[in-house]
Amino acid sequence: MQRLHACGLLRASFRPGREIAALRSYLRSRERHLDYAASHIQHMQKGGKVLSAHTRKTSNRLTVALRLAAVTVGRTNTALGAFYRRLAARIGNAKAVTATARKIAILFYNAMRFGIDYKDPGTDHYEQQYRDRVIKQLHRRAAQFGLILQQQNPAIDECVS
Repeated sequence: MQRLHACGLLRASFRPGREIAALRSYLRSRERHLDYAASHIQHMQKGGKVLSAHTRKTSNRLTVALRLAAVTVGRTNTALGAFYRRLAARIGNAKAVTATARKIAILFYNAMRFGIDYKDPGTDHYEQQYRDRVIKQLHRRAAQFGLILQQQNPAIDECVS
């Protein structure tokens, strides 16, 4: 303690160098981001089987803001909105809110940390990407059974009266 005081490190006006301050800031923000990403999910396991994995109640203002943004973006005509709606239909609203909030947090972190701009590709692009992914999975699954999938062309000028 005396040695720190002798070096002037215990003064109220002591400020670390720019490099040290930048490193501390980076480590603190990284730690907070990792804490957020892991702390709000609670997995109860027994014998390797997940018994429940629910979102804990939290009073963290960032978490509340991200979850509110996720619910709001679910009503928009954007790629994030399509992501939210697809997940909500498949796994339920609560998990969709958590997943969308996490995605928004990652986009925000990348924008702030690395200066990456987010340009929304839109719902149509997201739906097309999802459709292509599903078709690719179907082709792979059919190949496992020794089958080949072919796209059905609609009959042109075929009318039934």
